[in-house]
Amino acid sequence: MNKMRHISTTPLLSAILAISGATVASAASYNVSLSGFAIDQTSTVLNLPGVPTAPLQPQYQLPRLGAYGTGPGWNSTLELTIDAISGEVSDFTMTIREAGIYGFGGPQWQIRTDELEYSAAPSYGPSVCSVTNSGNDSDGTLVYDCPSIPNFFNFAFVNATGTLCATPQPSTQAPGANGCGAPWGGFPNGFSFPAVATRAGIAVPTDAIIDGLTVALGGTNPAAYVSLDPVQNANGIEIFEFQGNRTGGNFSIHHTGTLAGGDFVVTKIDYTQIYEIDIIQGHQPIVNVHAVETFEFDTVVSQDFVLSANDAKAVPAMSLFGLTMLLSGLAGIVSSLYSRRKIQ
Repeated sequence: MNKMRHISTTPLLSAILAISGATVASAASYNVSLSGFAIDQTSTVLNLPGVPTAPLQPQYQLPRLGAYGTGPGWNSTLELTIDAISGEVSDFTMTIREAGIYGFGGPQWQIRTDELEYSAAPSYGPSVCSVTNSGNDSDGTLVYDCPSIPNFFNFAFVNATGTLCATPQPSTQAPGANGCGAPWGGFPNGFSFPAVATRAGIAVPTDAIIDGLTVALGGTNPAAYVSLDPVQNANGIEIFEFQGNRTGGNFSIHHTGTLAGGDFVVTKIDYTQIYEIDIIQGHQPIVNVHAVETFEFDTVVSQDFVLSANDAKAVPAMSLFGLTMLLSGLAGIVSSLYSRRKIQ
């Protein structure tokens, strides 16, 4: 991205926005890129026999999240576009840029061998999201919230590559020798056909320590089995792309200046994504899973202010008086700048 250019330091642009702003829905936007880390993750499981209803931390996880006292986890980046007038986040991409192990110790968990990219879902936007805290007040925080709607992926879609399902052991609970066959995410029959238990491999050994950190909470874990069958592994990516989609989320954008003042500068963004879905577990009652992941992006890589490509179309025809005022204002600015240059 180009170096950020504020409205207040661009007199010509400021004049155009000041005069035409009343008739333009959106004249410009801020593009921001940041880096940061995941800081917490919890899941609440309801109606599953033998599972507590209190929020759960992952049993398996690497890298660890900051909430567990071992430093930040999941090195990530966030890129988003903020409407310069309304404050809406019109588009975003959040990327987890490292491999990882993740799961709650049930019949299925995942091993990520590559990065994950989350991007705005097709239905994301004003129909499901809104600005709940303005970017024009004095508290320095703009909030754009997309409430979670169970079973509807209105917030983010995930693009997963190099993702394997895994299970503590090959069993009837996880047919196909790995978790890709487990009945998760509305697929009661799983994905693995036929089961190939003879081709299971141990991906993570018992009581594993990787990069000096234990894989499981409490310092112990059973061996993690994954399939050695390429078809099953392809199915693992397919099912994770479904399970990875998000039903809600929000952005808490910390900033200096204000949108209206033209001196808006992003300093940090707290990002939250929510997964809330009903799961059919065989003949058991419907199970509800509610997972919340939070990220902190506190390093701004770049940000810039840009005019929309549709600005010219968005500005309606002006009256003769309005056009005269615009031209007079521009002429005054040009004259002022010329005079200032002569003095220097």
